[in-house]
Amino acid sequence: MHILAPHWQEQAEEGWLGQELKGTGFVYTDHACLWRTQALLRQHGEIRMPDNARALVDGVYEQKIAAPAGLQTISDVAFGKVLSQRSVAAQNLLRYDLGYDREASDFLWDKDREFSTRLGEESVDVYLARKDIDGQLRPLVDEIDFCWEKSRLSVRKSWWQKNSGTFQCPDEETLACFRKRHHRPSGQIVLVSDAGEASYYSKRFGLVG
Repeated sequence: MHILAPHWQEQAEEGWLGQELKGTGFVYTDHACLWRTQALLRQHGEIRMPDNARALVDGVYEQKIAAPAGLQTISDVAFGKVLSQRSVAAQNLLRYDLGYDREASDFLWDKDREFSTRLGEESVDVYLARKDIDGQLRPLVDEIDFCWEKSRLSVRKSWWQKNSGTFQCPDEETLACFRKRHHRPSGQIVLVSDAGEASYYSKRFGLVG
């Protein structure tokens, strides 16, 4: 087995991953954990599963090896984000001991709030629709069951904010009526042709900016 890794640096600094592993650094934001992973692999010289799985995992996340000072700031920022996410998650908890009771949560019974099953960048639900001869919205997937859900895409909120100006969308009043009727307070609608095509959407490539 070959492992792609940066050149080993005992006292690594910010940018240690290099351009080749820039994407890795974006996904795994705690670069101190990556450095400890490399240190442990050098120490053990092998990955033997499940025999040394615990030693490798604990060695990285319990910080049994001190990371270089040059990576500490990045590590602190990543840990701060973890604490922030824990705080958000704690607000969305249900007190299961209370059962189906309004006191079991401060937020979950609010119809105007939507909750994600995972933490990370916010997403936007986009519903593909067309207008019939009467000007009424119709879902792209014209089926009896769950037609609107089958016409739904999910995109990053930042992507939507960047590209939504190039899409044809209904007016604010129509959008507000849709949101109220389908209980989607933050849903968005993008219009396509009867054939399900547009300059910004195709059945083959999907929604493009």
